[in-house]
Amino acid sequence: MKRIITIVFFATAYLVIFNSCRKSVGGQRNAVITDIAGGTFGYLDGTGFSAQFKLPRDIAADESGNLYIADVGNYCIRKITPGGVVSTLAGNGTKDWKDGPGLSASFYITSGLAIDGIGNIFVADGKLREINAAGLVTTIAGGNWGLKDGPVADAKFSNIVGVAVDSKGNIYVSEEANSCIRKITPEGMVSTFAGNGSEGFADGAGSNALFKHPAGLSVDMQDNIYVADKDNSCIRKITPGGIVTTLAGNGTPSFADGTGNNAGFNSPTDVEADLSGSIFVADNFNHRIRKISPTGMVSTVAGKGVPGYFAGTNPLESLFKYPSGIAIDKKGTVYIADSENNLIRKLE
Repeated sequence: MKRIITIVFFATAYLVIFNSCRKSVGGQRNAVITDIAGGTFGYLDGTGFSAQFKLPRDIAADESGNLYIADVGNYCIRKITPGGVVSTLAGNGTKDWKDGPGLSASFYITSGLAIDGIGNIFVADGKLREINAAGLVTTIAGGNWGLKDGPVADAKFSNIVGVAVDSKGNIYVSEEANSCIRKITPEGMVSTFAGNGSEGFADGAGSNALFKHPAGLSVDMQDNIYVADKDNSCIRKITPGGIVTTLAGNGTPSFADGTGNNAGFNSPTDVEADLSGSIFVADNFNHRIRKISPTGMVSTVAGKGVPGYFAGTNPLESLFKYPSGIAIDKKGTVYIADSENNLIRKLE
C-alpha cells in the first residue's frame, strides 16, 4: 500500500473488520461511486466541487483519512481533509525543482505518491522528493541522470514516476526511461531491484526481468511489490527476494476480465493493494477500475469503458476519463484520481 502501516499495528481483529467493509466493493452489489472534490479544470482551493484541479495524476491516503493529490498540471501537492476541504500542501504553481517550506517549493511533474509509517510523503517528480511532517520539501534522489547504483548522492536515475515504501522503510521507485525498479534503503544505498535498463517483457529474478515504462507501485503486507507495467499492459509482482512474475495481463493492450494472462489491460497507470490480498488497478486507457483477487481473477469494479463523466448508482455504468491514480483508506474505501475529469472520486 502507498500508505505504509506497521504490521503489528493491524491485528487480526481489524483485518476481519476491513474485509467486511470491502465486501460491497468486491461484490459490487451495494457499491457506489461518489464524487468528492474538483470537476473543473483550474487551480482553486476550497471545499468539494468549488475546488479545482489540473489533471490530478495520483492519490494517497493517510491514517487520519486525509487524501493527498499529485496535481500535475498545477505543479503542486494538494490535500483533501475527510470533510472535503481542499488546500495546497506544497508547491507554488511554478514548474521547477526547488526545495523549501511548503508553498515556497516547486515541483516539475508530480506523477506518484507514497506515505510512510510516520507520515512523510514521498513524491515521484522525475526526481524523488519528500515532504516531511513540518511541510519541508527536500530532494532525496535523482539529481544525476542515468542508471547507476551506490550511495544515493552518487546514484543516477532517469525519470522517476512511481514510488512505494515497505514496512522496513525501504523506498522503491519506478523509472520510466530506465524501465526498471530501484530500491533505496534507509541508510541511503541504491540498488537496481528488478529490470536492467532495457525495455522488454520477461519474468525472472532481478536483472533478468524486463519492464516497459513501469508506472505506479504498491506494497502489500508481506512486502511484495506490485507494478503497473504500463506499456506492457499488465500487472507485475516482485517478491521481497526480487523474483518478478506477471500477475495479470498478457502484454497486449486489450480489455478482458478473467484469470491471469487471460485478462487484458490497456496502459494501467497505478495499483493499490488492500489488506485482504486484492489489487486494485487504474486501467487508464480502458477508463475502468479493475480488481485482481487473491486467486488472480481480474474483474471490473467500476467504469463502462467509454471516456466521459457519469456517476449513477451502478459503478459499472459510471464513466471515467483516463483514471490514473488509486488509493485505499483504512476503512477499505477506494479513491480514484479521475485525471481528465479533474475530479477525485471514491468507490465504496
